[in-house]
Amino acid sequence: MKNFVYVILALTFIVTGCSSKQVTKEDISATEWKLTEYTDNSGFSIDADENIILTFRDTIMVAGNTGCNLFMGKYSVNESKIKIENIGSTKVFCGDDEAEIEQNYLNALSLELEAEISSNGEELVLKNSENGIEIKYVRSEGLKFHHEK
Repeated sequence: MKNFVYVILALTFIVTGCSSKQVTKEDISATEWKLTEYTDNSGFSIDADENIILTFRDTIMVAGNTGCNLFMGKYSVNESKIKIENIGSTKVFCGDDEAEIEQNYLNALSLELEAEISSNGEELVLKNSENGIEIKYVRSEGLKFHHEK
């Protein structure tokens, strides 16, 4: 019986340690995220080697790098849903493969996305179930803001 109690406690710790919560603007404002995985229902995928970055500059502005071009826009959070609008980007030609990655990624970002952040604040997942989109990120330390030390 004692072993059973230890197993239950261990499982509780594991589940709560890996849990996630709905995202608020306060969770993501002034944060930078590196893409680790992208999938959608068409079978298209992007992996971490593409060096795609998403930065929530403040409570309304978003910017990033598609692995080829820079982009920027405005975002809002409503009941754990993120909506990125008015996306603009630089227009450097980087090859057909990179262009396909960029187009799919930016199209996905322009959808309303369900957002979850891990309880430790180190992982962010954006989803759109209608299109089977799931974008996973890890927090990046590459960007420092003026108010951070």
